[in-house]
Formats: sequence, C-alpha cells, structure tokens
Amino acid sequence: MANWQKTIAIDVSALPQDEPFFEKLVPLFRERVEERSGAKVTETADYTLSFRLNKALAAEAFEIRTTDAGAEISGADFNALVFGMGRFLHSSRYDAQGMEPSAWRGVSVPKSDLRGVYFAMHFFNWYQQCRADELERYVEDLMLWGVNAIFVIFPRISLSGWDDPETERVLGNLRKTFAAAKKMNMKTGFQSSNQDFCEPDPRYAADKSLLGVKAGNLICPGTEGGYQHLKGIITRVLRELKPIGVDYMSFFSFDEGGCSCKNCWPWASRGLYNYAKRMSREIREELLPDVKIILATWYFGRGENNGGDWDGFYERVRKDEEAGDDWLDAILIETRDHPACQYILEHGRPSERIRTVTFPDICMMGLEPWGGWGAVIAPHQVCEEQLRYKDVADGCYMYSEGKYDDLHKAVCAQLFWDYGKDPMDTVAEYIGYEYPGTDVQKGVELIRLVEDNHRLTNKFSKKPADMEKAKRALEICEEMDRAIYAPLKQSWRWRIVYARVHLDWYRYSGAEKEGWPYERYLQSHRNDFWADFTEGNAEAEAYLLELIHIYHAMEVNTPGKYYLHASVRPPLRNDREGG
Repeated sequence: MANWQKTIAIDVSALPQDEPFFEKLVPLFRERVEERSGAKVTETADYTLSFRLNKALAAEAFEIRTTDAGAEISGADFNALVFGMGRFLHSSRYDAQGMEPSAWRGVSVPKSDLRGVYFAMHFFNWYQQCRADELERYVEDLMLWGVNAIFVIFPRISLSGWDDPETERVLGNLRKTFAAAKKMNMKTGFQSSNQDFCEPDPRYAADKSLLGVKAGNLICPGTEGGYQHLKGIITRVLRELKPIGVDYMSFFSFDEGGCSCKNCWPWASRGLYNYAKRMSREIREELLPDVKIILATWYFGRGENNGGDWDGFYERVRKDEEAGDDWLDAILIETRDHPACQYILEHGRPSERIRTVTFPDICMMGLEPWGGWGAVIAPHQVCEEQLRYKDVADGCYMYSEGKYDDLHKAVCAQLFWDYGKDPMDTVAEYIGYEYPGTDVQKGVELIRLVEDNHRLTNKFSKKPADMEKAKRALEICEEMDRAIYAPLKQSWRWRIVYARVHLDWYRYSGAEKEGWPYERYLQSHRNDFWADFTEGNAEAEAYLLELIHIYHAMEVNTPGKYYLHASVRPPLRNDREGG
C-alpha cells in the first residue's frame, strides 16, 4: 500500500551545530521534495527523516534504516549524508498528492573513491556561460547521484593570451566552478596538456610531425624555455585556484597534446613523462604540497608512429616505483573498443600502488553537434564500455561538454558506486525522480527506444533508423508529457528529452526520404549532416531554438568568429549571411 506523505519533518539535531556544511542538508532536501511534489517539509509531521553521524561506517558509505518516526540516514561525515540523501530521494516517489518515502534500507559502500566529472569548459558551452547559482545547483544535483569531484581546464584553445579581454572571465569561471564544488565539500582537479594559447609563441612550438592527432597549438617542454613557458601557464592558473582548494592535477597526453622532437619522442615515455614528473615535483614544492597527480594515457598506442607508448611508459613507471619515487598517484585510461586500449587489460596495472581511473566519454556518443539534438541517450553503451575495465579501474572522471548528458552522469556515477547495479535501475530512478507522475516503465522503454536508434544511426554505424521504434518513442513521449507533474513540465531535464524524441523523428524522417545518404557525412560536414533534414521545418527549428536557450548557447553564431561553438550549439541555421 502506498505511503503518501503530505508533510515530512527533518531532524538534524544529532549533528554538530558548529559545522557549516550540515546547514545545507535541510534546504537541500526541502528544495528537491517541494519542487517535484505536493509535499511540504515542515518542523513537525507524521513522518520524520533524521540524520546522524556514524564514524564506524566506511568513508562515503551510508546507512538508511527504519525508525519509529520514519527513517534515519547515517554516515561518517557530511558527504556520506548527502550520498545517503540522494539514494533516499531518488528511490522515493512524487506526485501532486505528496511524497512516497523510499523503502530502500541497508548499508551502501562505494566501490570506487573517485567519481568525478570533467567540465570541458570550452567552445562557449553551458559550463562557461551559466550563472554561479545555476552551477551551484547543478553541482549539488550531481553530488546527490554520488559524484564527488569536479575537474576543469583553462581553455587556452580560445584565448589569445593573458591580455585577451576574455581571459579574466574564463579565470572567473574556473573560480566559480571550484567554489561551487567546495561549497559541497567535493574534491577539485585541474587538467592541462602541453597546449599554448591560440596565438602561440613560435619559439616554443612543438614538433607535430609524428603525432596521430596534430590539432592544437602545442608547446615543446623538451627545452628549458618551452618547459618554463608551459610551467608559467599552469602555475598561474593554479595560483588563482589555490585559495579555493586544488586536490588533483591531471596531465593530459594526446588530443590535444604531444611533441615529436628529438628531446621529447617517444612522447609517452619521454617528453610527457619527463615534463609531468618535473612539473609535479615543482608544483608540490612551490605551491600545492598535497596535490594528487594523475597522468593520462589517452591515445597511447594509436597510429603508426606510436613510439611503443605502453611498453615504454610501463618501464618508466616501474623503475620509479622500484626506486621509491612515488610522484605519480594515478593514471587515466581510455576505455573504448580499440586494440590500443586493451593493453592494461592484458598486462594489468603498472603498479599496485598507482590507481587507475577511466575517462568515460558520456557526451559525444557519435552524434554531432554534441547535445545539439537534445539529451544524449545511450546509457547501456556507456556502461558496457566501462564494465570491460571494472577489474582494473579504481574510479572515473567523466568527459562532459554540457548538461545534455545529465542522465549519463547519474548512470555512470552509480555504476562506479556499485558495479553490480543495472544501469536501467538507475534510469528508472532518474525517471521517477525527475519526471514525477509519469509511468516509470514506459519511461525506461522510451530510453531504450531512443538508444536503439542512436546506435543504428550514429556516425560509426551509419544505418537506417527503425522508424517504428521512433514512432513508438514519440507516442510514449507525448503520454509522459501529459502525465508529468505540472510544475516540472517545462523543466530543462524533461524538455531536452522531449526535444530529442521529436527532433529524432524529424531528422530520421528526412533522411529516410533521401535514402539515408550517409556518404555526405564527412568530417567537414559533421555538424550539418542531420541539419540538412530539419532546415525549414518550423517545429524542428523551434525545438533547436529552445535547446539553444537551455544551453545558454549563442542564438546567432557569427560565421567564422566562434567556429568552435558549432560543436556544442544546436544546429539552428540562422547563422548565414543574411540569415
């Protein structure tokens, strides 16, 4: 029998009164309950949710148990209580009549201690353009799903130098993001490659002749001048962030990164390794003594001129380990279905001490522009890729270009909390929580249908969509739109799914009429291919404009001026001369 509650009381009297973090628990809970149901959080009620500390539980672990008054969430610290609150909220049900509190009971211990999201803060995406209050709210929501760290970059790719008028705004964005994370007691990380500004200093230019990916204005760290130029950029950003707190420094490898000069090649085991090792020591000595160091192996072993990346890298790591040189804390690995990614599965970790974290691509998924057609929906694909590496992975930080991959963040965070959890169970929780009033099982079916067609039609498969599945998705979407709790009918999380299902129908219908002309899906045409089939369709263009507003993208993207923005901007064609 349903246990609908109109009022719920929160008891935090057992928590320390002098620690500011605990003050966040009541408003955090109240906002989520009251915006998605008719229930109210009051001082007294028939149902009480209480919070208390339990230092006997493992780090980040929580327990939910039944009490005479309702339920109790306990954990070793504030973070554990937030994670427990997230489980309680996501497994409850909501409607206009109130809230049906979660029936989940037990102890939950995370399997991985790093569940981060990397905000790829470039291309003028949502992370760059949003307000501080929007970002703070979004970071809170991510933490409720189990995320415990936020990583950023300093997007030199779109800055001409320190004197660029945009540079201070970008630094402000980094400070804003770290502040949002630290307000929730989350970890923070800064990621950097050997990249220069978009107007590089030619004296320090890298040799890109042997690189498989030759993009970017890269610095050669193999000379003292180049190394100091690179150090100057990295340490200046770290000094900006130090007052807020920096927990991780991540050195990226390729794409964008690398140098093939005589001092740097092979890059993986020489240039990259040498500069990351030296920079790590100097950062710890001069700036951040306790910072954890992560070194990326992204694109190791790819291409004809890979320089024996993996073997050479493992040899360097093991020599340092044997010598007791523990400068490196973790390596970041690629998890795609590519022979070069199998090395760590076949050879194991290079050291028992050094952790291994994955870098799940949760936002691109073979559909361009990234997020341009609404929510990116492929939870099974995301999890299948990550589960291949669960025996060697100690955690992850997800690659994200915006908030259109919100479902994937929840699924991936929960996967790295518990490898045994079916991703569709998380999808069901997400639907019940974010789309209250709807039929959860039909919502799960909708996600499956969208993903099935996504897998068929992405740029890797290039197959015709199943139009019956697209039609069925449209039917379920309209049914859910009629049923969703009215105040959330215009919520961005629902609207990006609603737009995706409708835009899928329009673009698939247009491509079907033209015989699925994938021969036009060229690198130079990748952001326009699907737009060919929606141009002039007033309904489709209305959805694209709505997505532009949700993402805070540029409504009119001036041709040539912000060409990188096209990678994350919904492809509404109002950016042509005279358009």
